[in-house]
Amino acid sequence: MEKTTVMHLIDCLYIGGGEMQMVDLIKNIDRTKFRPLIGALKKEGQLLPILDREGVPTIEVPVRGKLYYPRSLREIVRFARFLREERVQILHTQDLYSHLVGVPSAWLAGVPFVVTNRLDMGHTLTRRSRLA
Repeated sequence: MEKTTVMHLIDCLYIGGGEMQMVDLIKNIDRTKFRPLIGALKKEGQLLPILDREGVPTIEVPVRGKLYYPRSLREIVRFARFLREERVQILHTQDLYSHLVGVPSAWLAGVPFVVTNRLDMGHTLTRRSRLA
């Protein structure tokens, strides 16, 4: 039986509540059934060595600035290509920016399942960010 590939997309890999929940999930996922992958908008932070020790491939999805910038759009398309090539069946986004990058990428790639988490209450988000 082929394993289900799950891509977890997050902003960065610094220690935080949502980041630690993701690492805990990665450590405890049934590797006989699931193949986890990590994508980070910034591939930096204290959790990167932990994920390396867990043997989970981690890529950077370097979307910077506004999402409608040509470079950002190219990165979204590049990420969609990666999702398609890796046959990702589930994309799990962890925060606002990973939602804004991951959801359109998954749609372009034809990923059948997208799970989004809201890991904060949104108190510091602007009105535009809340609408997004």
